[in-house]
Amino acid sequence: MNKDLERKIFENFPELFPRLKKTAHYAYGGVYSISVGDGWYAIIHNACSLIKNRLENKSEMEGATLISIEDFYNEIEGMDDIDESDRIKYYIIPEFSEIKEKYGELRLYISDPNNDDYIDGILDMATKISTVTCECCGRPSKRRNDAGWIVNQCKVCFFKEKRRKARRIDMQTTLNYGAVDED
Repeated sequence: MNKDLERKIFENFPELFPRLKKTAHYAYGGVYSISVGDGWYAIIHNACSLIKNRLENKSEMEGATLISIEDFYNEIEGMDDIDESDRIKYYIIPEFSEIKEKYGELRLYISDPNNDDYIDGILDMATKISTVTCECCGRPSKRRNDAGWIVNQCKVCFFKEKRRKARRIDMQTTLNYGAVDED
């Protein structure tokens, strides 16, 4: 995903990417990166938005305090005996650990100590939607085999990518062996 779209996700949902605040480099160099095509931006943005709404609703409906995992452990550090009532008064904010493409599907990995089935459903829904959405442009698509790699691209993007790869191979061949004169 291009860095501008990635930055929009991080800026709109900082609570889901808390380690960004603690680093000098902004998502470059491996703290977080979204390793998918731009076509899945809307799916990721919508999934994050639904998770954020879930957090706000949980807090309002159950009176639980939203807290990061780090702050939760700091809060309970001094307690000798922790019972379920201490755990229930907090709702720990889940944190994304990785967003990537695998086998032509969007994979959203999240650390959720609450084991919230609703959030699991959001992630499953995002994965299912990605299977019919072009990872490059966002148009309807299907999974295709590209020389052993499973990709999810519409017909236009699939053939555009094949042409780009062919040109790159031709250019590399020319660089390695020189131009071939055709008589």
